[in-house]
This record gives sequence, structure tokens and C-alpha cells, in this order.
Amino acid sequence: MRNHFFKIIVLTIQILLVSSFFVNAQGMPEKKQRIVFPVVPVIFEYEFAPQYFSQWIENHPQYSKIEVIIEEDETLEIALTEKEGGKRVFYSNSEEAVKSLQGEGKEAYLAKIDFKMTQAVDRQANYGFGFLDKHRQPILWRVIPASRPSERGRELIPSAWADGLRLEYRNLATAVGAGTAIQIGEKVIEAEPWKEISSPPYFVAYRGTVAVGRHLGTLHLGTKRWSVTKQPEELKKGAEWIMTDESGSKRTLRIVSDHQNELVIDEVNPPGGKNSLLRLVVYLTPQGYNLRAAEIKSRRQDMRIKFEPELPLQTSDAAKFEGKFIISQGENKSSASGSIFAEQMGGKLLLKWQPDSPSWAKSRMLESIIHFEPNGYSIETRQVGK
Repeated sequence: MRNHFFKIIVLTIQILLVSSFFVNAQGMPEKKQRIVFPVVPVIFEYEFAPQYFSQWIENHPQYSKIEVIIEEDETLEIALTEKEGGKRVFYSNSEEAVKSLQGEGKEAYLAKIDFKMTQAVDRQANYGFGFLDKHRQPILWRVIPASRPSERGRELIPSAWADGLRLEYRNLATAVGAGTAIQIGEKVIEAEPWKEISSPPYFVAYRGTVAVGRHLGTLHLGTKRWSVTKQPEELKKGAEWIMTDESGSKRTLRIVSDHQNELVIDEVNPPGGKNSLLRLVVYLTPQGYNLRAAEIKSRRQDMRIKFEPELPLQTSDAAKFEGKFIISQGENKSSASGSIFAEQMGGKLLLKWQPDSPSWAKSRMLESIIHFEPNGYSIETRQVGK
């Protein structure tokens, strides 16, 4: 969702710095100044939802899940997951949100969304949503929480089933309750019982979620290529890079601080006019460049990846590095942690991310191969363990 799901992850962001060379008047290569460009070595997304609702949809030919985010200004954002292919299609009552989602390469539509919240005295609120999907099919969804969202639902959700590394953390949460149902066209589908987490007769859960403060960060598998279409002549405050991917989408990165050999690099002017989405903190040393931390921002929350010790990003071909990474999401200061290994070999860099916490993530080891090109880089991320 908006900003949302910023192709992420998470979990691993670093910046590799590559020297640029200039040509002198005689046409001979001359190293004028070491200029670098930032490399994000995984395909990642991060999304924060102030209020979040979901229901799994059973036995429907088109859709397998519905999700809704209610923002603090009551902007609504809905995602329907298509059963075939698993693509999420987005709907919002905000033109700004739709432009932002489309700028991220997502399929998104501006829609009139009817929303109603009803609450009796001393009772949990119930919610209703209504809109037309891209096929002009009416979608009506009634959400009845099983209980009030509470700290009992504060947890990192085990996601060993997902490709890549998926980290979902909820500040306060509960399941949906009896009576939760979605109507798609003429077909009504009630939420299925969730026996695994139910404790009848005190707590009876159905397959869906109501959360206050939901964080979702993902390291995706796949390939990506970025070209540098503009780079600065000096590494100083205000200097900018413009990066363009294979689809033509642009990312502008600006040095916002250059204090005492530390560069803070922010993404600026992202699609849809949002605030900074990506922040990289880099430390310059006599030996090269080290990454201290990387942050992904969404709706004024962030996911932060910290490296201990700092991750060196320029080494000789034979050099190897082993360190630790720690991932935090909002108030959760350790969503995941593990070891990171780096090895530079000729024109490519091999990175291995081995989670050791939480325990279910140990099987989610990732390997990223970054190939450096004259004016950019490509990255391929794959699952090593499962």
C-alpha cells in the first residue's frame, strides 16, 4: 500500500560505492575525484498501517484476500489479492495515494469508497466498506473484531511460508470475529473459523486481522537494474544522484548531511510527493566506505537496518567480511538479526544474509549478487535455504 510496500525490504539495505573516472583533454582516463553512487543490494518493501484490517477469502474464483488501511486523516486504501498470480490490486479514495502507488509500479485505481463505523456503548466498534472493483463489481465488506485490539496481539508473525524474508509486526491486534463477511457481486463469503488461535468459549477467532499499528517489511526475490542518469561532481551536502530502473521509474537521492566523514543520503521527491522513503548512512574511511545503517520510511514510521561493525563496501577482490545486521520496525527494536557475509569478486559483489533470530527465519537465508556496470548495476536475489 502507499509508499508502502517500498520495494523494500527490508532487511538488507546497503550502499556500495563505486568510483567514477573522467577523461582528460588527451582522451586518456584520469581519476579526477572519487565519486560514488548508492547501490541498494536487495529488492525490498516496507509498509506501515495506522489501522489495518484483513480477511482471507475462501472458495472464490477471483480473489484470495482483502486488506484495508485507514490513515490518520481517514484516507482509505484497499488491496484485493488476485487468486491467479497473487497480485495485489489497489483502490484508494485519494488521488495522491493512487499516483504514489502507480509510481511504485503497482496497479491502482481511484475509487469512491463508502466507510461506516458503528459502536454501541461499552462495545467494540464494527466496520463496513463498500466500493466497485476494476470490473465494476460491487464489493461490500463487514468487519466485526473478535475483541478489542490489545497487547496480546503484539508480536512478530511467523512467516516461514513466504518467499524471501517477510517480517510482519503488530503493535496491538486481534482476529476478526463471527459475522465478518465479504460480498463480491452476488456471492457472500463468510470468514472461516481460525481454530489454531481460538480458545472457546472465551475467544473465538476467524481468519482475518484487526490491528492498530501494523508493520510489514519484505526482502523480495528477483532481479532489478538501476542506471545512473545523473551524478554529482562533489560529495557534499545538496549533491544528487538520479537513478532510473528498467521500467523508466526514477529515484532521486540527495546528500542531506556530510558531517565529519558521515554522509546521510535521502530519497527525495518520490512518486506521489511523499516524504523521504529511503535513508542511507555512510561513513567515509581511509580504506573506503562503510555502511552504518539503512532506513525505509512509510507514513512517518520506519524500518531500520543497523550493521555491527560497519559494513565495508570497497575491498580488494580477495577480501571477505563477516558482521551482524539488526532490523527494527517502529517500537520493535529487534524484528530480526543475523550474520552478513560479503565477498567482492572482480566486477561483482556477493552478499549472504543469514538470519538467526527469530528462530523460524533461520531457514530464510538470502544471497544477492550485484553486477557492476559502467553507469549502474544490476542485482539478483535468490533464496539459499528454505
